[in-house]
Amino acid sequence: MSDKRQSLDMTPPARRKGGLAILAVIVLVVAAAGYFLLRDGGSGIPPVGQTGPSGQMRQAVPDREAPAGQGALPSANGSRSGAEGSAAVSAGQAAGTGQAAPGGMMAGDSAGDSAGAGMEPDAVAVPPVSEDSVIGPDFIDDTARWLVEGYYPRGTYPTALNEGVVVRDVKMLNTHVGVGMPGIRWQGDDIRKAREAVLAYVLSPAMVRGLYDLYSGQFMTAVERHADGLMRERRGREVNLSAAEKKEMYAIYSRLIRGLAAIAENVLDMPDAGGRVQGCLQARRATLDANAAFAEALHTYQMLVEQNAPYAEVQQALKDKDAAGKAFQQAIVERERKIAALAAELRRPGVSRALDDEGAVYVAMWIARRLETGAGVEPALREAVDVLRDVAQEFERRSR
Repeated sequence: MSDKRQSLDMTPPARRKGGLAILAVIVLVVAAAGYFLLRDGGSGIPPVGQTGPSGQMRQAVPDREAPAGQGALPSANGSRSGAEGSAAVSAGQAAGTGQAAPGGMMAGDSAGDSAGAGMEPDAVAVPPVSEDSVIGPDFIDDTARWLVEGYYPRGTYPTALNEGVVVRDVKMLNTHVGVGMPGIRWQGDDIRKAREAVLAYVLSPAMVRGLYDLYSGQFMTAVERHADGLMRERRGREVNLSAAEKKEMYAIYSRLIRGLAAIAENVLDMPDAGGRVQGCLQARRATLDANAAFAEALHTYQMLVEQNAPYAEVQQALKDKDAAGKAFQQAIVERERKIAALAAELRRPGVSRALDDEGAVYVAMWIARRLETGAGVEPALREAVDVLRDVAQEFERRSR
């Protein structure tokens, strides 16, 4: 029954024009997978000292949970290695310039200032960083491809009657990224632990901005390349997107990304967001329980009828079935009421309605889970909101 409940709960919402694919962009920003995207786990990050061919970012960005002056990082077994993390502070930090080093490595921290005392600014060379050792370029390319493939111009999809549509949603992205983690480097056999380790690695303000600064150009280039190669069927033959259709795709994603940023910011600003989300989750669980009770009552009634059970037993089973059915209907109404109320608050006047009710609450649930993991997560999520707006602006520029 638990598998059945999970499948019921994960049924995608009715799709509205435009879809919900903007979550792929926050995956670019926070570079992780989950529901959105990363849900449970522990280890899986390559150990400190082991990087990709040229990626140095993982060693250079202090962990958000480390005590002041330490740079603890996730190790292969999920523990924190403060000494190694501190030793890996970037050369930009050591120089004490107060500027951001390549790949999001922040310079001018207190530890870096003391370490660089008396040193000339050019005493230590900072090697260029072309890729991160955990979030690889393949992840960026795969995300761009996934986004582009979700766009259908007018006349190429059943719901694209008068204008183009995006047919991706956040739950589809959960499956795509969360199962295979394409382009994300991790070790071990437990993907749940790997997902949590990746998320813990990414969710700091410096890392969110650093990954964006490192990969934003590559991402937009990949989007353009995949859009150039996208084929859609018209009148029995495959054709490329026109220039106008490409601009429409960028315009749709710009609106969706801005809408996601607005929803995420409202969740972070809502004092009782966690409680409101819990209320929705409880209502959802109550609906699943009521559904299970109704299914059991229906099965009992049908079995008694087939077995020609005594009339009184059949009648009692019929009453139980009807009562369970009414309770199920009431649970659905209460679930939808709570979801609609929270969504209305998240999409209050002045906020984009790019996401439907289910999508807005989906975002709120993911953020609420992330906030439960530690106080240092909120600054990273607020940085992600700023990055989302930067991405939206770039998509809007290309739509003109």
